[in-house]
Amino acid sequence: MNILDNYFRKFHVLFILKFKFSYGLVIFLLLTSFSAVSQTFDRLNTQNLKGGHLGFSSFVDYNNDGFLDIFVTGVDFDNRFNNAVFYNNNGDLSFTESNITNIPRVIYGDHSWGDFDNNGTQDLLYTGTTSGGADYTITKVYKNSKNGCEFIEIPLGLPGIYTGSSKWVDIDSDGLLDIYLSGFDVSGVAIITAYKNEGDDTFTKQDISTLDGVLGGRGNFTRNKSRWEDFDNDGLQDLIIAVSSKTDKSFDVYKNLGNFQFS
Repeated sequence: MNILDNYFRKFHVLFILKFKFSYGLVIFLLLTSFSAVSQTFDRLNTQNLKGGHLGFSSFVDYNNDGFLDIFVTGVDFDNRFNNAVFYNNNGDLSFTESNITNIPRVIYGDHSWGDFDNNGTQDLLYTGTTSGGADYTITKVYKNSKNGCEFIEIPLGLPGIYTGSSKWVDIDSDGLLDIYLSGFDVSGVAIITAYKNEGDDTFTKQDISTLDGVLGGRGNFTRNKSRWEDFDNDGLQDLIIAVSSKTDKSFDVYKNLGNFQFS
């Protein structure tokens, strides 16, 4: 065997060893990574919680005790939903139904949690229909009083909407959460509207006619959904609107120019 053959033989052996080591290392890292990201879940004993459909639910620490509670609304086959329900987190993986009963249960709606009066508690913006029909659409604001012991409705006279989006969002970046509504009103017509938070539990309707989304009547399977994010990092919340009416559909992105103006 000449020197060149011996060199290539050693190189081949080293290559095989290095490949096996690298291959083994890759497999080890993959298995380790998979083990790290895989999770297991234990199902809680929650048979006492009411399950509904056509409604919605959320986690929210409405009583400021440091534990996320459950809010749920909708309908079920046993007609147990006379009103929207809060379940208090007991801190031991169990939940107990609260005695709050003044928030009506709705379907085909939406809701948003936010501290609109900056008093440290989560307030509720709430929309939907109490019966399934357009004639019974509501939009209500409930002020969280006494750390969740009481929710007081603020009589704002907002237009009822359903099959849409209701969001707390600081549209004009003044440190106060404003109201944004998009959906179908009592006449079944798509609307988009916003209300400025004046800082004294009152809200003033704004001219946002530059948001020229699809209008028209509600048909079967129509939708009206919106999302807010600061996509260009200029400190202002921008808007995406996806709408389908009985006759048309659209998907639009709007840049927030400030002072409730959009392009």
